[in-house]
Amino acid sequence: MTKRKNRSYFATGLLIFVFLGFLVSFIFRITFFGGLMLSGFTAALVAGLADWFAVSALFRKPLGIKSNPSLFIRTDIISSNRERLTDTLVSMIENDLFSKENLDRKVEKIRLEEKIVQFLNHDEVKYEISEIIQNMMIDYIKHMNSTEIGAFLEQTLKEQRRNLEITPLIIEVIEYTIKKRQGEKFIQFILEEVIGICKSNEISELIRMSLLEAKTSYMKEQTFRQWIDRFITDSTIDKLTFNVQKRLIDFLENIMDGENPIREKIRKKCLNYIDQIKGDRVLREKIDSWINNQLINKIRIDTYVTEFLQQYKDIVTSDNGHVIKAEKVESIFEALLQQYKSHSSIRDEMERLLQIMVRHWIHVKHHLLGTLVKEGLNTYTTDDLVHLIESKAGHDLQLIRVSGTLVGFFTGVILYLLTYWV
Repeated sequence: MTKRKNRSYFATGLLIFVFLGFLVSFIFRITFFGGLMLSGFTAALVAGLADWFAVSALFRKPLGIKSNPSLFIRTDIISSNRERLTDTLVSMIENDLFSKENLDRKVEKIRLEEKIVQFLNHDEVKYEISEIIQNMMIDYIKHMNSTEIGAFLEQTLKEQRRNLEITPLIIEVIEYTIKKRQGEKFIQFILEEVIGICKSNEISELIRMSLLEAKTSYMKEQTFRQWIDRFITDSTIDKLTFNVQKRLIDFLENIMDGENPIREKIRKKCLNYIDQIKGDRVLREKIDSWINNQLINKIRIDTYVTEFLQQYKDIVTSDNGHVIKAEKVESIFEALLQQYKSHSSIRDEMERLLQIMVRHWIHVKHHLLGTLVKEGLNTYTTDDLVHLIESKAGHDLQLIRVSGTLVGFFTGVILYLLTYWV
């Protein structure tokens, strides 16, 4: 604003100087130099006044002169033609400067995917995104409906069971777990589940039935063995059942000890069996069939899923989400980002999709550009709009006044010299 005022003062001061020069040179007009200056100052005065009137007429009514179309006089041009100027400006921005074609060319030159990766690479951005993901996870877990999720998973699995190849996924998870030295926890988990099963009444009854079948088979068609059978009563079978079940549980609980050498054998056996399954397609198909028919089709998956999710939900709720560490989320996010950066084909495909999405968005929303410009201009009163335009363009307009005055002066001098000897 200060520079604009200074330019305005300079242009006006120059016009006053030219007027004074005109008066002084008029006195000496009969001399060559006086006539030369008079011609220059006269032309400069005319040009300066014309430019001052033209510039002032854009924003106000100079000397109070109103517009008179019949005399080709236009003043207060911006205020009088606000709507037309607004429509012209909107059209210029929407159809020329920021046309769909220009925006498409600009977007095509930008590697959008690379810009996003650069943004995500900043440590503070990674931390903020991790915090957002953490809070979203905590909020979702706190408000999730475990029953509905369990029912949905069971229905989906049963509907898609013929198309599912579950064995490769299970094998990959188990192999990764064991090789990453999480095998101890995996074996511990398996042993705890097996021990729990062995303590059940179903296993006890299964052992008892097996002993009874063994007894019946042993005593069959042999008189001596049938005579011994009289001493093997039901109470004897019950004691044997108890002892077998107890020995089995004791054996498994001994293996629970981390120092037990059998654990390493179990680990190696698991890895060998995994390699065997990975190389045997028929065996994988049989396992898939068994999982589909015996587990997915018969087991109430929704019950187990609901119970697991509810337990996890209770843990998250009880410690206010501290079980989900922001640092862990950040490390996972960092690992995924690094994997993404290393796959050029995926990045190229992402760039292609982003280009399509952005261009589609531009074409669909392009009409809003003119609307936004028009709405923005309509927030200004006419006086505010005039003041805004003058504040932005006033500097250059005052230079036009100065330039016009100087050009007029030199034009007058040249014309005087060309006509002096005529």
